[in-house]
Amino acid sequence: MKTARQKLRGTILRVSVVWVLVASRPSPADASGVDSLRVYALEGATFDYVFKGVSGELDGQPVLALNHRSGQTFFVRIGDPVGTYQVREFIQVTNQVFRPSLNAYMPQVASRLVLARGDEMLVLEQDKRLPRPGWAAGVICLKTTAKWQVKPGDVIEVGDGWVRIAAISDTAVKIVESGTGERFLPMISPDERAQVSETLRLRREEAEQRLLQARTRPAAGLTEPEPPAESAVFPGPVDETAYLRRRALGAATPTVMFVGEEYRVPQDYRFLPAVVGPNGQVIRPVTVLPMRFETRFRGVLVRSP
Repeated sequence: MKTARQKLRGTILRVSVVWVLVASRPSPADASGVDSLRVYALEGATFDYVFKGVSGELDGQPVLALNHRSGQTFFVRIGDPVGTYQVREFIQVTNQVFRPSLNAYMPQVASRLVLARGDEMLVLEQDKRLPRPGWAAGVICLKTTAKWQVKPGDVIEVGDGWVRIAAISDTAVKIVESGTGERFLPMISPDERAQVSETLRLRREEAEQRLLQARTRPAAGLTEPEPPAESAVFPGPVDETAYLRRRALGAATPTVMFVGEEYRVPQDYRFLPAVVGPNGQVIRPVTVLPMRFETRFRGVLVRSP
C-alpha cells in the first residue's frame, strides 16, 4: 500500500511533467509564423494574367506568353485554356507613334489577346494589367522577406500553418488563421519596412560577392602556365661577337616573340527558359547564351639575346 506522502509525490511529479510539456509547446502563432505577416500594399484588383506578347511560332500558330501574378509564365496558343477562360483570338495592330528624339512617327506593334468564358469576353492589351472589381493586397513575411500578391480566397502557407485571405478592403486585410479564427493583418510600419530593405540589401551584396568570386576563380584546366625560367629559354651563354654584329646591322632591341595560343573564356551567361505547350510538348528547350568573354593566353615569351 502506498502512503499518503508517496501518492502526493506522484501527483506533484505528474503535474510537473504536464506543465513542462505545455510550457515547451509553441503557441499556434509562433509555430506558424503568422505574427510576422504584414500588409505592405493595397491596390485595386486586376486580372491574374498579363499578356506579354508573341514568343514564337508552332505549327503555323503564334505561341503567346502570359505572366501570372504568382510570377509564373505560361505559353499558350489559340484555343488553349487560361485559368477559367479560353484563348479566343489574337489581334496584332500596328500604330504610328511619334518619337520626339527622332522627330518622326515610328511603327509600334500593339497586340491584344481575347479570352472568353461563356458569354464573357476579356481583352488583354500587351504589357497592361486589366482592372477588375475589388481589391488586392501585397503581403510580406518579416522573417523570410517572402512576398505574396493575394486576393480574397487565396491561401498562404507560413511555417507549419496556413492563412486564408477572407476579405480585402481599401484599408485592411482580414484573414482566417488555421486553428484560431478571423483577425486582421497589421500594416507594415516604417521601421519594419526599413528593416526589410536592409535585409534585402545585405542579401544582394552577398550574392554579388559570391558571383564576383566565382567569376574571378580560374576555370579548371584553363589556368595560365607559369612563364619558364630564363635559363630554360636561353640555356647557353650569349655569343658576344654575334651580339655586336647584330647591333652593327641595326638590331639594337632584342626580338621578343610569343609562342603559344590565345583562347576565349565565357564569364557571364544568360538563360532562356524552356517553352512548353499546354499538352506538355517542349517547343524550345532551355538555352544557355554566353554574354561576356575574357581573352586568356597559354604559351611562353621567347626573347633573342
